[in-house]
Amino acid sequence: VIGTATGPVNILRNTVGGTATQGIVALNINGDLTVANNLVGFTVGTPVTVTVPILGDITVPTGQGIVIGGVNGTATVSSNDVGNTNGQGIAIAGVQGTANITDNRIQTVTDQGLVVAGTSGTLNIANNQILNVTSRNFIIPNPLFPLFGGLTFDVPTGQGILLIGTFGTASITGNTIEQVDGAFSTTPPIPASGQGIALASFTGNLDLTIADNQIRSNFNDAILIGLLGDATGNLTIRNNTLENNGGATPIRGDGIGIGLDQDAVINNLLIEGNTIQGNGDDGIDIRLGSQSVPVTSPSNAQISGTIRNNTISTPALTVTSGQTGIQVEAQSFTQANVTIESNTINIANVGFSGINLQTRSVTNLFGAVTPDPANPR
Repeated sequence: VIGTATGPVNILRNTVGGTATQGIVALNINGDLTVANNLVGFTVGTPVTVTVPILGDITVPTGQGIVIGGVNGTATVSSNDVGNTNGQGIAIAGVQGTANITDNRIQTVTDQGLVVAGTSGTLNIANNQILNVTSRNFIIPNPLFPLFGGLTFDVPTGQGILLIGTFGTASITGNTIEQVDGAFSTTPPIPASGQGIALASFTGNLDLTIADNQIRSNFNDAILIGLLGDATGNLTIRNNTLENNGGATPIRGDGIGIGLDQDAVINNLLIEGNTIQGNGDDGIDIRLGSQSVPVTSPSNAQISGTIRNNTISTPALTVTSGQTGIQVEAQSFTQANVTIESNTINIANVGFSGINLQTRSVTNLFGAVTPDPANPR
């Protein structure tokens, strides 16, 4: 454990195993940090209870393989082998500068393979292998009770890569993510877990590129993007292979799911060149204002962009509940201005729609659907 240090700090070529809490911990680094070529595994990690203002007592997991928090500089986490942990494989928070997380193998871990929270600057997540992530459910106090919901929320874990509150520029490229487990929450609207890549953003701006990843055989969505509050950004999802995610009982698992609510805005969306096949639910599902209440809690979310040159095929399941190749839905006061062109959508199952645009929005949905003469479906 490194509590406070002035960089450069290098943690290299260590073998760490059997620890009671985390494997490698580096906190409050003023300068550059490199954690590379380490073998970390078999952390025990007993959850602890801490008191958080407003929320009260909450359970916090330990047992992470590598934990980095508070770096003012460049943080490089590269070529580590992390496995058999009773917490996240790699957890990174509060990097102000540049974070490079590359070429790591993360296997048989709990909660998330990689979680990044509260970073600003440049984030690069590339060429990592994340395999076999186990989920679990945590009960946390509900700060909105009695105005909304019950006394507690049931929050399931289980994501391959999870970004929370990340600002600046981020790229997630060339990663392989497989066999991420998930669970359902007993307290809606808390979402189910089990995503390959998931993002939750509540404020600030993020320019995010997700490209050239292989995401398959996970419990839920391959990619799930959620923006709330006044979060803004630009989003490119390109040349990914997203296959056999989700399931049929119950139906779950979009190839790409994007949800915007409150005043969130995606100024420039580009979804192109992806192969999306055999997933349990929609190929591409974009929803604005789905959690809004028009009178008491309206949504003014907006999205603009293009969906093109994607190949989408129906799941390898016989379903009749209305899965869609590409769906865009706008509710409340939201606006969606989307061009959909030159996609190939192979419809094999009963109840599966090719392209579905619908609105229950006061300000409506604008779009263009441009057919490809060579692929008129």
